[in-house]
Amino acid sequence: MVSDTFDHTSQLKLIRARFGVPVPNMTAWRDGVVGDMTSAFNFATPPNSTRPNLSHPLLGALPKLPQCIPNVVLGTTDGALPSIPYRVPYPQVMPTQETTPVRGTPSGLCS
Repeated sequence: MVSDTFDHTSQLKLIRARFGVPVPNMTAWRDGVVGDMTSAFNFATPPNSTRPNLSHPLLGALPKLPQCIPNVVLGTTDGALPSIPYRVPYPQVMPTQETTPVRGTPSGLCS
């Protein structure tokens, strides 16, 4: 999780910081305000090129497929079949946003 400020020039700044490629049109203001995205990567550790062990996505979907058929039928009948009305929750309450803990900002390259 990175809480730095980035914009459309951050990719250019990342290439400059990582590979030393000059970025001629970067203003001093933008250089001081937005980050270069190096805090989002860990360049000290070599990349892990092993393939993750993931199951096929259809295997998890097949048991749920019978639940979809009534929804498809009821949604495409144009009123020819009796429809199941949506049950409005009672009492109705406005949703609230959960609070999240404040995370610290890392400084420099990850190691």
